[in-house]
Amino acid sequence: MRPQVFATVLPVQYLASGSVDNVDKTGDPGAFDLSTAGGRSFHVLFSYDNDVTKWAFLDNDTKRKVAIDNDLGIAALQDRAFVDVYGSFGGVDILSARKVVIVFPDALTGFVAERGAPPTVWQSGGDSEFFELRSSSSPTDNVVILRPDRTWAYYDDEISGAPLTSAAVDNNVHVVARGYLTPGTGILAFWISILP
Repeated sequence: MRPQVFATVLPVQYLASGSVDNVDKTGDPGAFDLSTAGGRSFHVLFSYDNDVTKWAFLDNDTKRKVAIDNDLGIAALQDRAFVDVYGSFGGVDILSARKVVIVFPDALTGFVAERGAPPTVWQSGGDSEFFELRSSSSPTDNVVILRPDRTWAYYDDEISGAPLTSAAVDNNVHVVARGYLTPGTGILAFWISILP
């Protein structure tokens, strides 16, 4: 008798990398356009189900990657992001995403400053909570606006990678805030790391 081998074959997975445009979070599935450095474009479909599409953030300088949940990943996906998409093709230039890794286009680094009376780090304006950097890598845009909000933004320790909460943001703490810079306003930050 010969040994029998049983296998489950999954669809071939491809990797496409490029910049994001035309993000649509209204349909099901969600979608965006991906333009590669070589000039090729793909229409990418993603699921709102965490078992179908996984999400992560990647720091392009340190190459450190953190897995995040679906809600934060979808909120953080915006035009101008750079992404690595792993998935399978379901048609000509249509890629169904199994994993999306987001690299933010902007980052601010600096020391957190207390403001106001009594002095406090956290401030609010409109529907946003934010903090300011005393010295920043951008001399004019030193405000860090938390997205989707103060509770749901991702915080961690830059060295150990240990997850943290917003309580780690305090006066004179050195941080890097990653997200989308809005000139004259500050950075819409989804990932904040505490530096040594």
